[in-house]
Amino acid sequence: VDKLILNRTIQHPPHLNLKIQYKIGVILDCKILHNKLYYLVDWLGYSSSARTWELVENVANVEALVKEFHQQYPNKPSP
Repeated sequence: VDKLILNRTIQHPPHLNLKIQYKIGVILDCKILHNKLYYLVDWLGYSSSARTWELVENVANVEALVKEFHQQYPNKPSP
């Protein structure tokens, strides 16, 4: 399963416009905030301090991980 989040932009010098792809290790939790669904993401190769809350749109290309999370936690909010 390809666990990538696409189109993350990191600030580089103005003449460079690079897109870097980060891999998700696991989805840990989810929540609704301001009527939007967020997932708590553990990034592959990064420490737990690098975990972030990501909008559902940002994890759309890792459907298998989202499905796995909701199978484990069926009472959590879902899309």
